[in-house]
Amino acid sequence: MSTTDDVQDRIEEVSNATGSGPHLVTLAVPPEQPIDAALERIEEEHARTEYIDADETSERVTEALERVRRIVSDYEETPENGLVVYAGIVDAETIDYVFDDLPSPVAGERYERSNEFETEPLDVTTDESTYGLLVVEHGKAILGRFSDGDVEQIESLRSDDTEDNPTSGELGDREQTHREFFERVAERAMVEFLGEAADEQRRSNANPGQSDIDPVDGLFVGGSSVTASEFLDGDYLDHRLRNRIVTDAFAVGDASRDGLEQLADKARDHLEDARREDVREHLDEFLGELETGDEAVSGREAVEEALEYEGVATTLASGTLSAEELRDYERRTVAQGGEFVVVPNDIDGGDELRDGLGALLRFPID
Repeated sequence: MSTTDDVQDRIEEVSNATGSGPHLVTLAVPPEQPIDAALERIEEEHARTEYIDADETSERVTEALERVRRIVSDYEETPENGLVVYAGIVDAETIDYVFDDLPSPVAGERYERSNEFETEPLDVTTDESTYGLLVVEHGKAILGRFSDGDVEQIESLRSDDTEDNPTSGELGDREQTHREFFERVAERAMVEFLGEAADEQRRSNANPGQSDIDPVDGLFVGGSSVTASEFLDGDYLDHRLRNRIVTDAFAVGDASRDGLEQLADKARDHLEDARREDVREHLDEFLGELETGDEAVSGREAVEEALEYEGVATTLASGTLSAEELRDYERRTVAQGGEFVVVPNDIDGGDELRDGLGALLRFPID
């Protein structure tokens, strides 16, 4: 087992390594991925590289992939929290770094080839939540989800009664058509975002061969401002999905892939604003308690002592700390039921965290 200092040093070395071309290889294997699948991916990349005209770059890529393949082949199964391997030629020497004892799970599969190693798989601050996306307009809708920035389109829906001119026909008939389509969209959202349907036959038809769908952590709805609001105000969604709606409907182009991407962009901005506001509130509470009370401490030594006494309610850590330090303090804080907050470098008041650390306490520690 690597020591904390050793892991920290290796992360810093990975961050500083630079190649003379795009031949440094990063492989991230999440814990749920079989090690054989990761090895197969490397074999495919190796075979693909052999078809490239022989030049210095392809030769260096091949050498890096062979080093990664040898490393991965030594594992009979994927480590508990996944595996991250780096290999390539730096300063005329083939180097590698292996992280197989990470304190938190690798977020997802990743293969990168660049003149720098990709250190994001080692970052503990990634949001692992999954959010549902629903863009709805009269007669058309599209469903998707995103997690850690990746947008997945699930399905597009279209009303069977959609006409070339949606305003034609009797008003009552049009309204009935809209209501029926909204009900269909809501049922589909329940299938995709809650893993349930009105009956097993519909579930079977909607999701062939898929029996389990994890609920989303939140739901973002978009469309034209009028239509999306009409859908939400009409109370079509299951109450459990309504409780997961993160904010008011966003205005986006239409129910297409572009509209889904627009909604995801607005959702990311909203989540980032909310995250910074949450950090701001924690930091303000910390600064107020630090000035007037005795249930806040600042500095590495004081935070370490509070963690030893299991008296930490919230640890605040500066984003300037290394990824390994952040992981370590997050693990120890969460283990005692506390909350861990990373304070961005550009937030006013963050410099009050001596040594980049502070804590709100459950009780005073003498």
